Amino acid sequence: MKVIRKIFWILFLLIIACILFGMGYYFAVTKSSTLDEKKLLLTDRQICLYDSNNAPLRNTAAFSPKQSTPFSDIPDVTKAAFVSTEDKRFFSHQGFDTKRIAKALLNNLKSKSCKEGASTISQQLIKNTHLSQEKTLKRKLKEWKLTRQLEKKYTKEEILEKYLNSIYFGHNCFGLRAATEFYFGKTPQELSLSDSAILAGLVKSPNNYSPFKQPNRCQSRKKIVLSCMLKNGYIDEKEYKNAIETPLPSAPSEKTQNGGYLHFVFDELTDIADSHGFTIGGNIQIFTYLDSTLQTQIEKLVQSNPCDCEKSVFILDNDTHGFKACVS
Repeated sequence: MKVIRKIFWILFLLIIACILFGMGYYFAVTKSSTLDEKKLLLTDRQICLYDSNNAPLRNTAAFSPKQSTPFSDIPDVTKAAFVSTEDKRFFSHQGFDTKRIAKALLNNLKSKSCKEGASTISQQLIKNTHLSQEKTLKRKLKEWKLTRQLEKKYTKEEILEKYLNSIYFGHNCFGLRAATEFYFGKTPQELSLSDSAILAGLVKSPNNYSPFKQPNRCQSRKKIVLSCMLKNGYIDEKEYKNAIETPLPSAPSEKTQNGGYLHFVFDELTDIADSHGFTIGGNIQIFTYLDSTLQTQIEKLVQSNPCDCEKSVFILDNDTHGFKACVS
């Protein structure tokens, strides 16, 4: 009996020691982590591209965040599409979805991997605006602390608004307004159910689900989003079928200065993100081989010699093997 009691107390003390150590480690790692309201609003300063002389590119409207869209101007179907797909219990949890975390842990144990995540919209907003993409315990602890601060400071509506105005939609588009203009030639207020499903589907992997690059995958992903909305009661069967039958956009609606070059820059960035399993968020610095003067010259050359054929111009630097300019 004494032996059992001794073992019990040893285990008890070990558990207490582990708890105290864990708490100490948490406070040590997160002590300097503080929510920065300015970072929650995406600006040009957070997304900076540099040319071959390390000079920041100017007038690069192709990637600059557009004016933020207020929550009241975002259609209900758009909000529902993102919530259904990314975080169906968003309006009921306090920043962390415990049911989803438990399910992800179980599935990861079964598959002996860490492929399935359980990040909520609040966590995604923090990760994309405040933290690096490294997959470490330190980064995760900071994420938890900042997510708690976010949930205490802002309403769910404010958090969703900031999320939609900061996420990356592919093709150089940061934020809902930029994506809406590029993909559909509309304002966010004009988004349809079909449009909303496409945009919500893009977030997971913009390159793989782009209607202009992978229309079949985009259609399949759109169907998944609409199925989630139907399952969660946001739309009925008739709305679901009509949205499924609505054609995908066939071409971008917006052309911008240095668009050709920036298009390839962000395509490569997205490929890197996909291959390394990280999300493109704020606070990005991208160094390129771009010769801005040469880029402007070849754009003028192509524009001044119109023809019915497709034209592509790529200028490669033999010394660095980097593209100095391109139009495609």
